[in-house]
Amino acid sequence: MVGPEAPITNTITNASSLPRSITDPNEDVIERGDWVQRLTDHVYTQRHASRYNVLTIHTNIDYHFLPEGVVERFNFTYANRKTGQVIPYETVVFRSGHLTRLGDGGYINWCFEGNFERMDNFVVFKDVA
Repeated sequence: MVGPEAPITNTITNASSLPRSITDPNEDVIERGDWVQRLTDHVYTQRHASRYNVLTIHTNIDYHFLPEGVVERFNFTYANRKTGQVIPYETVVFRSGHLTRLGDGGYINWCFEGNFERMDNFVVFKDVA
């Protein structure tokens, strides 16, 4: 169920429920940071009609994330066939929360959309609606 009546859950949704055109890394034609942005934007605007906050984050960087009202979670892997590099990501759809990024920034490591205030590496998310 997607929308304002979506249940609060901590279960991970199968990433294959998203279009392959969104989740495929296409490393030959799109940079990793652009892939992270494309993924986040699709989940925010298309899948959830801009009703919730969405965060996509490289799970191997150091961070503290305390989401409230989690609606959906996805795990993704960015696999670069040329280099053999495999990078894990998580996308979380949620109502509010706090995030502190301790590692490097940039779209290759994190991307978010919704109602937020950012102070360098600290982000406060508030309900979108």
